[in-house]
Amino acid sequence: MERKTETLNFEVSSFLKSVIGKDLINNDFVALFELVKNSFDARAKNVEISFEALNDEIHKIVITDDGKGMSYEDLVDKWLKVAHSAKQDGSEDGEISRVYAGNKGVARFSCDRLGGV
Repeated sequence: MERKTETLNFEVSSFLKSVIGKDLINNDFVALFELVKNSFDARAKNVEISFEALNDEIHKIVITDDGKGMSYEDLVDKWLKVAHSAKQDGSEDGEISRVYAGNKGVARFSCDRLGGV
């Protein structure tokens, strides 16, 4: 029998974000903590968390910091790519030696959990 030589790759469904998010971000407190760690990693000196209520239920959480922020390109090319870590590959400020609070890229799933319906 003749064998074919070909490269096989995993295919990923968009449902993967839900599976990963539920395993890594298992409650709302962890989700909020992960997002605040992002502020630290963005070199923020101040972080403000606001909870806005409607009919005695929180319907909006706003996290504001004075960190370095990210460009639209960073959002698309880094943050929205599952398992991409600019911190680990050195493209985050060009520093690999800096100690970061977050290192697994799970805060992006916090947004999905807290913003879920």
